[in-house]
Amino acid sequence: QTDETRAHRAANQAVLLAVAQDHRSFEDALQRARALGGEPSWIDTCEAAAAAATRDWARAVAVAQRAWAHTVGHPALADTLANAMSALGERDAAYTQLLAAHRACPQSLELLETTIALGLAGVERLPTAEAQAPGEALLDLAADLDRLAPCADRDTRRRAAMFRARAALAAGRRDL
Repeated sequence: QTDETRAHRAANQAVLLAVAQDHRSFEDALQRARALGGEPSWIDTCEAAAAAATRDWARAVAVAQRAWAHTVGHPALADTLANAMSALGERDAAYTQLLAAHRACPQSLELLETTIALGLAGVERLPTAEAQAPGEALLDLAADLDRLAPCADRDTRRRAAMFRARAALAAGRRDL
């Protein structure tokens, strides 16, 4: 095994240790990953996920933003950013950031799903009259789901249908 492989294994282990709430060990695993010289953006991705697992939202956002600068649109980062920024009351900013990444490079189903879910979380809280235009925008976004998963399994197709239905309801559409 190369040092980079060991570094990535240690970074992944840090996330598992954080989920298990073993703070000291997850910090040690991150230090090991950095010392072994793994790819910094991947180690940052894992550190952000570990911080989110321990509900250290500010750290999760800060580290995820640092990694995002190098790997814009990475699905694991998108999920961490969405959750951490939402926990800090920055859901709209997270949606705007993820939407921009999707528009710049519309290639990731996971990024699009996270973006739509984040948008729906905001739109579904709006009064009906205010939700119509953003609901239509989300419905337009949801049209990309099938393109990004042409050979989707049943669960993926169901998720896409659920996103479309929720966006249509928010938009006040009953014709779908």
